Amino acid sequence: MLISRYAAGVRLALAGMVLVLIELAPTPLSADTYPRQPGITITGYTFDITLSDASDEFVVADTIEVQFVAPGVTTIELDLCKFSDKPRSGTLASGFADPCAEPSGGRDGAATSPKGGKGMTVTGVSTSGQPLMFQHENDRVRVAVPRPFESGERWSFTVEEACAAATSRCSTDGKDLTWLFTQLLNRGGALQVQATWSYDAASKQVQVRLEQTQTTGLYRMPIELLATTAAPAADGRGGAAGAAPQPGRTIHLMQLTQRRQSFTFPSETEPTSVVLDPNAWVVMRATIEKR
Repeated sequence: MLISRYAAGVRLALAGMVLVLIELAPTPLSADTYPRQPGITITGYTFDITLSDASDEFVVADTIEVQFVAPGVTTIELDLCKFSDKPRSGTLASGFADPCAEPSGGRDGAATSPKGGKGMTVTGVSTSGQPLMFQHENDRVRVAVPRPFESGERWSFTVEEACAAATSRCSTDGKDLTWLFTQLLNRGGALQVQATWSYDAASKQVQVRLEQTQTTGLYRMPIELLATTAAPAADGRGGAAGAAPQPGRTIHLMQLTQRRQSFTFPSETEPTSVVLDPNAWVVMRATIEKR
């Protein structure tokens, strides 16, 4: 069952899949350590996503459109998190955060640990129906160019990826996610949210108000909220004597379905900060302010 096609220009965070196509600049900034490739420009891409009626497996076909800006290009490299059965550390050897690692923390105060089983498996790369040679290592897909291209020529190729329920956390776990694919991939515009929050000391509750402000219709979207409270007094209680107190961090899950909605969450003390979508799971423009 082919769900939809996704046009270029919008970042897609889809069930643990990370695919980044970057227009490669010839002179990166001195502080930028990202491995760049001169000679090409990515001009467009689409995602075709096929869900199976018989299982939780889905298949993604990414078609990438390239323009060559210099001759002599023999390979093209793309970022794609490779499937890993084991949890990842969260930090790369360079010291930067690993974008393919699972986020830490948990919802409603229930701590969770990374479980692994995240990423995609590339099953093939082709152009005009003909297979291409490729390698998928260190979260980068290296595709061999089939012939020399001159500057100004255009070319496209397709990367096929699979995600199986039995082995990967990017499965749908038996849930019908047609609504999610439809609103993320089939409609124009993007979710826009204006949020405010306040604290009621009498009831010891955090009150959050969300409003969808886009003009392209309402979205249905689960959105996380991170509330951080001040650390308790450093008297050693509740842990090892002399241990430094730690701030409380709790993630709450809100189900956004209406134009305007209010949510309340318990909190013994007023949060020092409240962050919407702390792990950047949702493709949206959002602000949150204290009332």
